[in-house]
Amino acid sequence: MPFTTGLLLGIGESEADWVETLEAIARIHSCYNHIQEVILQPHSPGNKQSWDGEVFDVTKMPELIAIARSILPDQIALQIPPNLVTQPEILLACLAAGARDLGGIGPLDEVNPDYPHLQHQTLTEILAAAGWQLVKRLPVYPQYDNWLPQTLQTAVKHWRVSHS
Repeated sequence: MPFTTGLLLGIGESEADWVETLEAIARIHSCYNHIQEVILQPHSPGNKQSWDGEVFDVTKMPELIAIARSILPDQIALQIPPNLVTQPEILLACLAAGARDLGGIGPLDEVNPDYPHLQHQTLTEILAAAGWQLVKRLPVYPQYDNWLPQTLQTAVKHWRVSHS
């Protein structure tokens, strides 16, 4: 099964913990070749949480992405949430460091409902100004299409053809 995993950042871990976790993800992937993406999620306090933690310093994100890129195989995408990395210069620095996925962008983030996404047009303009393009994708990355049941493979193939 294609798998997504990740790190929740800013909940008491150290940089050494980041490295240890990323190395464990790389080892597991080398055995099963099943991890399609790693989400790097900065902790952002919300109204519904009981833990009284601080906001993760998102200026550390490009550095973490560079560390992750040096540890993880190239075929594992790095995802960052643009509603939690809202400063355009940091978002673009994250892309320059190797992040390639912005996750599900919609009117409501179910995980972080206190942090709405930028308007689609605004995000598109920020990315375009730096030479990036926002592209729709399915939850399953193309290299895992053949892992799906045949009926889903057919539907996915149709979607990919109609969106290319």
